[in-house]
Amino acid sequence: MTDTEAAPRSTTIDAREGGIMTTEVGTITGRVEVETALDGETPMTRVRYEGADEWYTPEGLTPPTAPDADLATVHDAAVAELSTPAPSAARAEEDAADPAPGTAPRQDATDPAAGGFGSALN
Repeated sequence: MTDTEAAPRSTTIDAREGGIMTTEVGTITGRVEVETALDGETPMTRVRYEGADEWYTPEGLTPPTAPDADLATVHDAAVAELSTPAPSAARAEEDAADPAPGTAPRQDATDPAAGGFGSALN
């Protein structure tokens, strides 16, 4: 890798829905800077709130599949992963359980189970 290829890469993004989990402080959200640089010969990615001083280590990044991926490829993969979440199985189940807008069964206000005023209005 040449010095030009090894120069740190930095991109500012909007954190993915639900934020970015870090090992140091938990989840961070909003505008985030993502930086990938070499630590020896190993690419390392870190994140921080836009303009902040403290950097954090994102948890669970999936490394590119090519073992000899260059720094730009590693950085681009990290940016894509941190800004665009893949739907989780739990989220897919929640979405499937939610009725489409306007299709929920209608509850009668006189039904005590519906949480309405029931006989208080009669």
